[in-house]
Amino acid sequence: MEIFLRPLDLLIHIGNVLILFFFLRYLLYKPVTKFLRERDERLQAERDEIRQSKEEVKSQMQHYSQLISDAREESAQIVKRSNEMAREREDEIIAAAKAEAEEVVNRAEREAKFVRAHAREKLRNEIADIAVDIAAKIVKREITAEDNKDIIKDFFDKDILEKGR
Repeated sequence: MEIFLRPLDLLIHIGNVLILFFFLRYLLYKPVTKFLRERDERLQAERDEIRQSKEEVKSQMQHYSQLISDAREESAQIVKRSNEMAREREDEIIAAAKAEAEEVVNRAEREAKFVRAHAREKLRNEIADIAVDIAAKIVKREITAEDNKDIIKDFFDKDILEKGR
């Protein structure tokens, strides 16, 4: 059995492929790339915000390190004046500086945890909104965002509990 390729059929197929390509590009590719670009910009803004928060924490840590350094210099001068008074005063300054440094570290850790939790919550909400849109299109009925967020929250909580074991 021989297969004959007619030039007209070939041109029609090529034309159909080109029309289909441009049609799908117009309907799917551009909106999807626009959505992805916007999402990347939002994520980059969040990353920049987190990076800025980290830099602020570093700056505070340097400031408090400088304060600790200044306290040590002051305690050395007190030692020169009076050995006995200097020993007592030095212990007080070092204890206060360590407590302050521990407080700064603890506060920085709490702030970092809060920023991470906030970023996770924002991401979880975005996923929930996208899932609601997809689910609504699939089942062709209205699903509230609250219903879907509950389902996703249950999923994440279950997933986190299973991974924690």
